[in-house]
Amino acid sequence: ETPDLFQIVERRRRDIIQRHFAKVLSVGRRAGLVRKDVSAILAVEILLAGVQGVMNPDKMAELDLTPTTGFAAIIGIFLEGVLTETGRSKL
Repeated sequence: ETPDLFQIVERRRRDIIQRHFAKVLSVGRRAGLVRKDVSAILAVEILLAGVQGVMNPDKMAELDLTPTTGFAAIIGIFLEGVLTETGRSKL
């Protein structure tokens, strides 16, 4: 109902995801928990696309998701793709 406010939320969310997940992926890669054959930049962009595509009021209502269930599903699918077998075993 307030698209201007939602744009602010999306910008802030994008900044937070880029900042924190790039660092998490980098640290995880050094620890052997994140695949080395996956570009961290590409992985963050894929995560952002998933979050932006699903975590908006219209799509969440269509899929009958809450913010918690929607984000948890996105993160779970994302981590399954970027983690090594060792990383997945630690979930």
